[in-house]
Amino acid sequence: MTGKFRRYFSLKNLTDFFKIPFGIYQAYKILKKFRPNVVFSKGGFVSIPVVYAAHFLKIPIVLHESDVSPGLANRLAAKKAGILCLAHFESQKYFSSHLRKIVTGNPIREFITKGNAEKGYKLTGFSPEYPTILIMGGSSGAQHINDEVALALNGLAQHYQILHICGRGKREKAVPINENLRNRYNVFEYVDRELPDFYMIADLIITRAGANSLAEIEALNIPAIIIPIGKAASRGDQIMNAFLYQEKHPETKVIEDDLLSYKSLIKTIEQILPYKNFIKKSRETSQSANSTDNILKVLENFLGESCDIKNNVVERS
Repeated sequence: MTGKFRRYFSLKNLTDFFKIPFGIYQAYKILKKFRPNVVFSKGGFVSIPVVYAAHFLKIPIVLHESDVSPGLANRLAAKKAGILCLAHFESQKYFSSHLRKIVTGNPIREFITKGNAEKGYKLTGFSPEYPTILIMGGSSGAQHINDEVALALNGLAQHYQILHICGRGKREKAVPINENLRNRYNVFEYVDRELPDFYMIADLIITRAGANSLAEIEALNIPAIIIPIGKAASRGDQIMNAFLYQEKHPETKVIEDDLLSYKSLIKTIEQILPYKNFIKKSRETSQSANSTDNILKVLENFLGESCDIKNNVVERS
């Protein structure tokens, strides 16, 4: 049990404050019982009690920050961490007082790189002869994206195949597609093990700017349109993630949430993925898929194994 600090007015901020000490006490008892050699934290409000309990027990702490700008939990936890693993060089300025910072990249799930295009086409009923757009807004979906996709759908389906992951409970709100274009549109509320196969058939991805999603897209070299959550609904971390990603990947376009419309969506899609003279590109995995190994090297260092670290970057052997 622990408390969560909300960035908007809520009476729960008052009651949750008193849950934090109890959460630290619970974490202390658990950690003391099995005494881990190291605690690895990815942030979030649930991590604070564990990190502080580990500090009291003198257990080494390794912290990882996925976003460009750190959240409140990681800013607090960094004061107790022995080493900070950062996904981006640009994040170092937020931890200027911390002496041990290592740029490791963002870890990705290993199975993501094992997709099979043949399975993807079979699951969707699509054809490799036409460009495929994968649209996803996170596990809960993104209603604004869904709404604009619905308005653009019949126009896009004349030239593209649309694979839409709309979010749990949102499928019934989808606007019906013209019957003669039915084979160009497939909608799923949520996917898990199928995602690598869907990645393999995607010629373009439309997505939010979550750190994990961008890491997977980068590892698979898939062109993207990124629509970050606006500052009104977040601390602005996705906006920073999106524009840094665009800076490093010129083929990527960012549409800010308050500027998103079905017209801007169609225009941007046609800029990145022109349907005329379409040629399917082969998919190769980039070096960013090594980020998981980099983090494991840091953890092994805490456990007494060798780890080559130079200039705040993990060196691969």
